[in-house]
This record gives sequence, C-alpha cells and structure tokens, in this order.
Amino acid sequence: MTDTIHFTQASDVSKWLPARKNALGINKATYGHSLIIGGSKGMIGAAVLAAEAAARSGSGLVTLAFPKSLELQILARLSPAIMTFALEDFTSDSIALTAKVNAVGLGPGLGLSHDMIRFVREFVPTCPLPLLVDADALNALSQETDHGAVIVRKRNRETVLTPHPKELARLLGVDVEIVQSDRSASVRKAAELFQCVVLLKGENTLICGANGELYQNSTGNPGMATAGSGDVLTGIITGLIAQNLTPIHAAAAGAFLHGLAGDLTAQHHGGFTGIIATDLIAALPRAIAHCQIMH
Repeated sequence: MTDTIHFTQASDVSKWLPARKNALGINKATYGHSLIIGGSKGMIGAAVLAAEAAARSGSGLVTLAFPKSLELQILARLSPAIMTFALEDFTSDSIALTAKVNAVGLGPGLGLSHDMIRFVREFVPTCPLPLLVDADALNALSQETDHGAVIVRKRNRETVLTPHPKELARLLGVDVEIVQSDRSASVRKAAELFQCVVLLKGENTLICGANGELYQNSTGNPGMATAGSGDVLTGIITGLIAQNLTPIHAAAAGAFLHGLAGDLTAQHHGGFTGIIATDLIAALPRAIAHCQIMH
C-alpha cells in the first residue's frame, strides 16, 4: 500500500480517454455500451440523469433498464438517444440484460423496497461485467450484517463504489463524523475492506483502489450541491468504464470531468447559485474538449 496521493490533472484525463478519430471500422460499438439500472416511483429523474450522462461522457450506446410500471413516465423524459428496457420485475434473471453491454451502473433512484434490496443482493455478486454501485444499491448492501463486504468481494469483475460520506459511514459501520475527520483513511479502509475502487464524494473527492492507490480531485464548486449531481457522476463513470478505462482511471477522470463541467457551468452563468444537474450533462462535451486541448 502506498501513501502517495495523485492529484488528477487534465493531461491525465486526456491520456486515459480513448482517441476519437476517423478510421475504417469505427462505429458506435467502438466506444462501448453502458447499462444503467435504476428508477422507482418518485425518483425517475435519477435514472434518466445517469443514462444521459453516460451518453454525454462518450459511451457509444446506452441502455436504461427500469420497472415497467414507469415506462410512460420514463419515455416522456428520456433523450431519444438512449435505448430502454422495461422490466416486469427485478429478479436475478435480469442478469440477461448484461449480455451485450460493457459496463453497468446500478442504483440511481432504485428505491429500497424489499424486492429491490433482494435484487441488489442477488445481482451484485453475479453481474459478469464491471459494475458501479451507487445510491440506493449502496444502501441495500449496507443492510447486510457485514455491510456488503462479502457480496462485493465475491465478484469476479471490477467494482466501483461511489458513496457520499453518510453512505460510506454505513458501509464501514461507523459514524459519519469519523469518515469526515479523516477522509483519506476512511476511503482507504473501505477500498481494502471491499477489495475494489471506492470514490468518496465531497469537496476534494477521493478515489482509492484496493491496493491503496489514491487520487484526489480538485475540480468542482459549491453550486454542484444540487439534486441529481451524484447521478450524473454515476453515469459519467459508467460511460468511461464502458469505453475501456480501468475502474480507478474511470473514477478519477469521471470526478474530474464532473467537477469541470460544474466549473464551466458556473463560469457561463456567472455564479454558483442555480446550477442544476442537467447543466452538468450539457457541459460535459466542453469539459472533455478542455482536457484534450490542454493535453
């Protein structure tokens, strides 16, 4: 384990992102297929934001899977660029969804019904693809006696957990004040315990790998403390993993681009107040271009 902290730079993000160039054989599949699983009554927006952020991050294809009961409401809000899969129910059979995708983002607006908690417990250890676990999916895991550590460690593919401080406190079984008093130690402990990449949200977001490799983010501003901001981050990171970035690079690049999109939005509006999550999605192409130009 190393104590070195890497401060993510625009040049890092540019180096990690796949090149975009004209060439024979280049098509939408070249840049990966992202699957977002989420949505429940009253929290449709979270799933929509994550799916659209995955597309804006450069993922060539994006599918949003959601409960069939929400289909009309989802279709009324969702970009026509996003494919959809309405599930009659969330069961372990939903693993069939992963057949033609490259990365999965689980949790935005998923809810914490008994059926959803059971689904998370079944899906996480069996998902055969790189998996990002966020929001209600994290909260479902935290209800396990070991807070989900065994379930995550059972996985045969890469995993990224993206908790905010309260969610990380639940995963570690401690008070949130302990997490915030030493954020670096807390994220390292979680990455070691769960044997995966853990991103701790907040000012100077931290990203740690299971081996202790630690990145710190410097982009972002107070205006991003707004509903749906975390769902946008989920979509960005899932989209980057689908484009074949390693999980830790996808998480570090995703945090950087997410924050930079917020900074560009604040510059455009002349201040931090009034930024909403859809502004961040709209600014993502400019954030990516900024990194590529800086490099």
